[in-house]
Amino acid sequence: MIGKLFAKNGEETIALNLSLHSNLDNDIIQIKKPFYGNVFRAKIDRKNNKIIEMQTNYGTKEFDREIQGAVMLEIIKIFYQCLNLSNQQQNWNNASLKASCLASPDKISITLTSNTWQVSGFLKR
Repeated sequence: MIGKLFAKNGEETIALNLSLHSNLDNDIIQIKKPFYGNVFRAKIDRKNNKIIEMQTNYGTKEFDREIQGAVMLEIIKIFYQCLNLSNQQQNWNNASLKASCLASPDKISITLTSNTWQVSGFLKR
């Protein structure tokens, strides 16, 4: 599965490519910046939906300051739940993050909003 994400902080917009690679035991969510390479990678155990490994490979200090630790884990969990939706909409809302996913047979649309960043995009099935 492949898709596009756009991250906005009010001053700049960053275009990112998104992919999901699946094998028998794991799913890998990979986010890349065109012409730069990997920005983020998460490996998830398909049996128990737990994050096994998470890496940021790009000097994303602006992301890192806001999206660290528990917030990053929450984003990945929500994103992974969105990938597993079929033909429905789901919303999440807590003190640090709002998210919305809309799934159709051919595409998943997602919007994540934190205090300073909004990330929106889609993933084609």
